[in-house]
Amino acid sequence: QYLLLSAPPEMEERFQALKTQHGSDFCFHGSAPANWHSILRLGLRNASGTSLMTAGQAHGPGIYLGRQSHVSAAYSGRALVDGFGPIGGRRSDRHHDAPKAPSLDREVTGQRVHDPDSMAMLAICEVAKVPTLKQPTSHIWVCPDEAAVVTRFFLVYSRQAVPSIDMGCKDLRAQLVSLTERWTST
Repeated sequence: QYLLLSAPPEMEERFQALKTQHGSDFCFHGSAPANWHSILRLGLRNASGTSLMTAGQAHGPGIYLGRQSHVSAAYSGRALVDGFGPIGGRRSDRHHDAPKAPSLDREVTGQRVHDPDSMAMLAICEVAKVPTLKQPTSHIWVCPDEAAVVTRFFLVYSRQAVPSIDMGCKDLRAQLVSLTERWTST
């Protein structure tokens, strides 16, 4: 896990202004491995209705976030996680594909090559509770305002080992607030 301080100063400044005005909370965001380079460099983008959209917009346009890790883990790659699919519904047992075993091939450097399909990559994001933020279910938030979402922590798990974490836990929130404030205070 990594604490991210990747937002350009003007982006962080805008987020902090929204946070001061509206308060904030934390959610997960899952995306395919190929997307993380861009996300970490440029931040999360509202790709709804564009050619970059990968999972639909059942609750309207915006950046989709999960209050529970398993919700966002389902969007972290092509494989499905714990019976949940990228459209949000339960998958049928007859379509169950066992996760592929990770490759143990070695590169010239001696480092293990990881199959991206065997990993789940998630971010813990801080979300300003702006008026446009939608909470259509208890476990899904949709934020159309890109300035209101910043990535704070980057998590990488084996797809089979994504822990079940609920952002509704007050102790977890307190720890995230403490860490975030320590690194983002000016």
